[in-house]
Amino acid sequence: MNILLEIPDEKAIAFDEFINSLGYVISKHKVSPQSIWLNELEEAVSEINLINSGKAKSRNAMDFINEL
Repeated sequence: MNILLEIPDEKAIAFDEFINSLGYVISKHKVSPQSIWLNELEEAVSEINLINSGKAKSRNAMDFINEL
């Protein structure tokens, strides 16, 4: 049986490790940390482009740092 799953990027590595730990599952797609990093970078660039075009609002750097 084939099953198609859609996993959020931030959970993909953990899910891939779990699914591969099961002896009876064959995973044809391997998730690499580089692919997740690249996807996050693309999202960040998209967000910057939205802010620069005025379609999204930026936030104060100190507010961001205080959130951490």
